[in-house]
Amino acid sequence: MMKKALYKSVSDLDRERSEVYFRTGVFARRKGQRQPAEVVKAKSRVRAARWRSENDRVRRPETADVALFMLRALVRLHDLDNIDPEDRTLVGSALTEMLAAGYDLDQIQAVCRRLRKRVLAEDRSTDS
Repeated sequence: MMKKALYKSVSDLDRERSEVYFRTGVFARRKGQRQPAEVVKAKSRVRAARWRSENDRVRRPETADVALFMLRALVRLHDLDNIDPEDRTLVGSALTEMLAAGYDLDQIQAVCRRLRKRVLAEDRSTDS
């Protein structure tokens, strides 16, 4: 009997599969339809808005906010002409990474000076 089962024809095997091992489709995986690009983009905007709203609700800053506040503290507290990548503090580490990324130290200092002028002007306007 075992040998007989081994030598079934393809049509016999297919008939057995469809009659004995059929599926109703209830648990079958659905093949998804591709969504239009506009829908995908709109859903992304909704996810981003939900994420930002949740951040606001729990008062969680975004990475860019943390970076900006750290930069504002840097320009308030440091002599920008003497910042040094060899310094082993947070400032030196940041400078080292920026230099490794290809930025020019003079340009980094220029950006910091411009921000320092703006920050100090804001500080003066809030003091009065």
